[in-house]
Amino acid sequence: MSDMPDFKELATALPLNKNTLELQGIEEWIKNILAAVSYHDGFAHTEFIVTEEGFEVVEINPRLGGGQIGEALCKAFNTNIYKGFLECALGREPELLQKELIPQTFIGQALIYAKTTGKFQQISLKHAGRKQTTLYPCALQGKEILNLRDQSAYVSILLTTGTISETALLNALSEANKVNLVVEKLKCCVNSSLSKQA
Repeated sequence: MSDMPDFKELATALPLNKNTLELQGIEEWIKNILAAVSYHDGFAHTEFIVTEEGFEVVEINPRLGGGQIGEALCKAFNTNIYKGFLECALGREPELLQKELIPQTFIGQALIYAKTTGKFQQISLKHAGRKQTTLYPCALQGKEILNLRDQSAYVSILLTTGTISETALLNALSEANKVNLVVEKLKCCVNSSLSKQA
């Protein structure tokens, strides 16, 4: 997350190693949370924070996580996670529940935000150093960026890989620094600066 009070999402990596003291019992805890709100079928994206007193729910969403979480899971486990949605819709038990999902790779993703206000023009990986890096644009050319302090300045998601989650995250942050992002100044701002100089 970014600095307070903005709380912009910046980066994540998965799959996480759940076999740590900090995350001990997390699966059972989430199952109990979902049961408490009578959510029994379908995907659930449960956000939580780890406090000194234990886990604390932030929100529960009846879907996969946002951004490119679905794509990241497909890549990490080399399986079609979305097939589970169709099986749920058809009233079938998803095959995923019978599979042992073993990570084949680890995925880091960084959210790319415009650094200046103006009209978004383009974004590219011209200087990227890894073949496994992919950009997923989230903004159309010409989108006006008026506020840099919230998600409206968000223009793309970058995905890359690593041998563990930690290196995948570091690789994503490193590659994000090499992205070529072009934002054109808004004409009103250009005219305003010219009139001030005059």
